[in-house]
Amino acid sequence: MSKAGGAGKAISKVITYVLVVLLVLGIAGVFVYFVAKEEGVSFYVKLNGERYYSSVESPNLALSSGETYVFEIHSLTGETVDYSVSVQSNGEHNFTFISDSEFHDFYVADDSENNDYSSVFGLERNADSFSVTIPKDITVKEVIEMKYGNDIQLQSDLQEGVSYFVIKVNSGDNSLNLAFRFDLIITINPPSVVF
Repeated sequence: MSKAGGAGKAISKVITYVLVVLLVLGIAGVFVYFVAKEEGVSFYVKLNGERYYSSVESPNLALSSGETYVFEIHSLTGETVDYSVSVQSNGEHNFTFISDSEFHDFYVADDSENNDYSSVFGLERNADSFSVTIPKDITVKEVIEMKYGNDIQLQSDLQEGVSYFVIKVNSGDNSLNLAFRFDLIITINPPSVVF
């Protein structure tokens, strides 16, 4: 009987430890939730396992050309997020170009129609996600030409590796800006490589 009694005590100790750990994790989760709410976070966007939180982050993403990216949108409470999303020109990297003999600014403050490039990137919105497609081997100049429907002349050289576009996600008073640049995928044909 003493062996059975010792095994029973060991099992009850393990169960007690597991319950204590679960209680501590629950308290920590509630604490994190309230701290996040205090910081103004109400939702986050998830891409390839990475989470980007509203009102506290402004990440700079490198998106490969020829790829479609699906962004999941989640609330901190697990409810459906009522949100809007668009792909806009990034006001931090403005420049001038000529289209149809007229000068245009890439970014114009308070002019969402001028700044909107959602259709060029094939933006599709669902209840719990949205997707963006980066056209294959695209350049910033070609994106502008696709929007305007004709050739343009840039008035200055564009820099490589700069995030000229931003995905803007808004829900109520909270927002998240996901600036992005294009990363070209370079493939090498092995038989043509000579050493």
